[in-house]
Amino acid sequence: MRLLTQQVRLRVGTLASVCGGECTFDGYCPFHFECIGCAFKVPDPRKRYQVEEKRRWAEERLSYYEQEGLVLEVEKIRDLIRACVEELEEMHLSESRYMVLSIPK
Repeated sequence: MRLLTQQVRLRVGTLASVCGGECTFDGYCPFHFECIGCAFKVPDPRKRYQVEEKRRWAEERLSYYEQEGLVLEVEKIRDLIRACVEELEEMHLSESRYMVLSIPK
């Protein structure tokens, strides 16, 4: 039982590692693990590469969905790309703020 609890703790709940940061939701994800842009996630600038990779993947899918004429999928993927851009900007601002706070006087 203890092993099962530890395994679940790594996948769900407070401070579970997710794409681009750490989850702060304290239960099973009601958002189906759509972590990019989730209000419960604390972005981690050290995981920037994960969000950049998700954005690259989404941009590739966007052109495919456009060619196929899948209008709803196009809108969903555009939302994901916007969320990636916003999250990367948030990471940049977080890093900038940290740099300012850590400069010795």
